[in-house]
Amino acid sequence: MGIYALFVVNRSGGLIYHEKYVGAPTMSLNEALRMASTFHSVQQIAADVAPVAAAHESGMTAVEAAEFRLRAYQPRTGVQFVLLSTLEVNAEVLQSLLVRLHLLYADYALKNPFYEKDMPIRCKRFEMAVARLLEGYTGRDGVVARPVRA
Repeated sequence: MGIYALFVVNRSGGLIYHEKYVGAPTMSLNEALRMASTFHSVQQIAADVAPVAAAHESGMTAVEAAEFRLRAYQPRTGVQFVLLSTLEVNAEVLQSLLVRLHLLYADYALKNPFYEKDMPIRCKRFEMAVARLLEGYTGRDGVVARPVRA
């Protein structure tokens, strides 16, 4: 089982953090930016046309396909956390990871005096905490997930 990729998208649909792991489809930075903004747009449209507004979630929060599972979490701050994983990682685990990623964002990025909201996250402690959180998830080939730098 494994996590393919992590995306953090700001309130306006801009990609502020992403990490690819072993087994992730090859994607350039431009493709990652396009994917994040497209998902943000579709999520916002889904929230606008939903017949019933949920108290804690709005819009599209999950996509399941034959080869992957995508799960998104958008807290009240408006920043979206998106995980792309294999089908072996169940939805409850992904939801738990997304909530913990939001807590790491609050602890390491938002409390950093040099970080400005909605700007790219360039915080080493945040990156290390994310790596620790996701280190137990492996790629398809059984190799422990490692970040792949573009």
